[in-house]
Amino acid sequence: MRLTRKEDVSVYLYIKDTVIGPRYSEVATGESLTSVATNLWEMSYDSELGFHPFRRRVTNPDGSYTDHSGLGRGLLYFDYVGETCLFGIEQQDIVKIYDGSTLASGCKINYITGQVISSDDLSGYLVDYEWNYVSVIDSWPYEDVPALPIVCVDMQQSKKSPLQLGGGDIRDAYWNVQIFANNKGERDDLTDLIYDNLYLRRCPLYLLPSGLPLQNGLYNEMFNSSVHDTYTSLFFENVQKRLSGLPQWGFYEQERINRYRAEITFDTQTYRN
Repeated sequence: MRLTRKEDVSVYLYIKDTVIGPRYSEVATGESLTSVATNLWEMSYDSELGFHPFRRRVTNPDGSYTDHSGLGRGLLYFDYVGETCLFGIEQQDIVKIYDGSTLASGCKINYITGQVISSDDLSGYLVDYEWNYVSVIDSWPYEDVPALPIVCVDMQQSKKSPLQLGGGDIRDAYWNVQIFANNKGERDDLTDLIYDNLYLRRCPLYLLPSGLPLQNGLYNEMFNSSVHDTYTSLFFENVQKRLSGLPQWGFYEQERINRYRAEITFDTQTYRN
């Protein structure tokens, strides 16, 4: 994985798992498990609708519905203490599979699809879990648009400059965060939360020697959260926020995704001596 990609992933994971995740999670308790294949069980599954929270079904004004993918959502996969993310430590108590006082063990969780892999018979077992209310994605939402709210984190420019004579360099990048919300209050709260965690802050630049936290939805048991040993943390600079959106009249009334929208821009810098 090249350094630009590591910068991109580090900022994305910071906003998704450290800033938004612990503050915008939905709790589900006592949900059923349905066998959908050999050794494969699905949470909150409806055989007619094929529905669970990670693939959100939204009812349209005319009574029809639209199925949205679970892009950028899924279950919380890191452990948390309050609103502090224990980055790099797989959750142990957020997803709980039980039958009365008996806890299931040896299960693997697909944190993207909400599926459980187990060789045991989980008939009659229930599951508690937390899932991400906000869809955080790392590119502009085109055809496969998730349900609101959405936060899009995108690196748009980058460059490298010499730090001093004799060696070292500075890596600069320009970022754009687009926020799409259901209403003004949600837009303003999400904007302030992200802004406050960027202003005069920094985030680790992860080395990622064994890849990302999830592999095909399963937790990467080899995931290494060590920080880069050559470059410094990513320092956030020139953080700005602005509200945008469309007026609520005329044909704009159909543009619901853009109605309650905001933007945050910022730069990052990291140094190598």
